Amino acid sequence: MRPGLSRPGLALALAVSAWGDASLICESAWEGVPVQAIRLQGLRHTRESVVMRRLVTRTGRPYACADLQKDGDRLRDLDVFAHVSVSAARDSSGLVLAYQFRELPPYVPYVSMAKTDQDGFSAGPAVAALNLLGTGAHLELASRFGGTTEIYGSLSGLEIGAFPLEYDFLVSHVDSWNSLQDFHENSWRLKWDMKRPLIASWLAVGAAEFMYLEADRPDLTLLSHGDALPRLGLGLAWDKRNRRKLPVRGYYAEARWGQTGGFLGGPADFQEILLDLRAYQPVGKKQIIAVNYLHRWRQGKMGSYDLFRAGGANSLRGYPHGAETGKSESILFIEDRLLLLPQRSLPVWNWAIPLAIEGVCGVEILRSWDHSAPFEAQGPEAIYVGVHILTGGLDRIRLEGGSNISRFSPNFDVGFFDKADAQRFRTR
Repeated sequence: MRPGLSRPGLALALAVSAWGDASLICESAWEGVPVQAIRLQGLRHTRESVVMRRLVTRTGRPYACADLQKDGDRLRDLDVFAHVSVSAARDSSGLVLAYQFRELPPYVPYVSMAKTDQDGFSAGPAVAALNLLGTGAHLELASRFGGTTEIYGSLSGLEIGAFPLEYDFLVSHVDSWNSLQDFHENSWRLKWDMKRPLIASWLAVGAAEFMYLEADRPDLTLLSHGDALPRLGLGLAWDKRNRRKLPVRGYYAEARWGQTGGFLGGPADFQEILLDLRAYQPVGKKQIIAVNYLHRWRQGKMGSYDLFRAGGANSLRGYPHGAETGKSESILFIEDRLLLLPQRSLPVWNWAIPLAIEGVCGVEILRSWDHSAPFEAQGPEAIYVGVHILTGGLDRIRLEGGSNISRFSPNFDVGFFDKADAQRFRTR
């Protein structure tokens, strides 16, 4: 499954992982020979047209190892295959490539789980269509109870028909007690994130959201009866990672402008400038250095529920869970990832569950400010170590412990998704 990060909480599918091994082995003896035919084998549910649109390799073009590597990365990003392989052979028509697929189950019941600084641990029944109608789209319907009561549905994919548009649509309802701010929340949220390829590695980024929040404390909301918050975001991204899911090399940069309320309506009125920079550099075959710098500048009128939260698995170690930072912030982490257990495909009936494990150590630095100038901002630093279970659709499950550097305050947390993604959406 591939849950959207900006939804409330983080979902964890216990039944199956949707990562998949899509590393294709090239037969260099065929390099440069024109491909006369492509055959797709083992597709029980996925439409052939969906796969063909992901392939860089085409009939009439020379066989190329570089293209096969791109095929593997692009097929992995579909999140619908447990294993992909390719073989080359010559028949009477010429060189024929045969892609062999082992799919993940198209529909999976699972247990949805979440751990947030605000609400603690929650779990509940859910169902996911990992490959809706064979199109590669992901549909999820889930509920969670415990620390929070939530019901949500989401639909995400990489294209609409044959039109290349990455999207994530979410509808959610939250009815829970926020133990950190001591208020009862009743909220609804609708969100639509989009990315559209432009030229080369450039992407147009757009986001629209509407949230309505009621609280039993009048000082929490800007209006006594509750806040209706329309949001709009526009930006550009440059993506040179080898793949979106579990990248091992390359760079990503995104700049986004956002508006909440103001001319859109509602009681809030603030702007946001976001800069997200990521780099992945392999060191040998089993080691990766990951670097992420996130800068967010906010200015204007907002409710306290929209302030950033530091602490826990998704932010700075040894910082009080849920502690509010300023309206604006910069956060940097540098992470050394070492492969401890290479990927294994665990067979389950006609399917397979992929699994890999990394050891991780890292350092992170936070600077936040409200009314002061950015260069006057103060903030702590932390170090951490841990183990990451690479599960695919979730990207990774992070089991990490660490401490603030300036004062010894060890803690241990469980996080979901890559740290760079989780930090961007940790406010709610």
